[in-house]
Amino acid sequence: MSVAYSADATPPADLFSTDAQSAGAGPHPDFAARAAIWREQREGLISVAEAQRRSALVGVLKPLVAAPAAFKPSARPRHSRPAPNDSRQYAPEMATTAARDDRLTPNAKSF
Repeated sequence: MSVAYSADATPPADLFSTDAQSAGAGPHPDFAARAAIWREQREGLISVAEAQRRSALVGVLKPLVAAPAAFKPSARPRHSRPAPNDSRQYAPEMATTAARDDRLTPNAKSF
């Protein structure tokens, strides 16, 4: 399949051409920040280790800090919970106690 262009028609834009790349607003802010860091290292103002540390921190998202009250307190682990109170509502005695004992598998009866 061939495409013919007239003399006055412009070909479609090539996304990978240098014209398309230079049409942007400039380098990405992260790139500019890293370039400034390594420029300082090249000039001898900072060490290579410091430049690597600073460069690694560029563009890293900072974690959101939430108020401690916003978190629900975690439940105690099952194995550390106290045994449920005895119940004589049904016969035999273990019928409801075992069903209410959530330290093991829920509703698991002990024989």
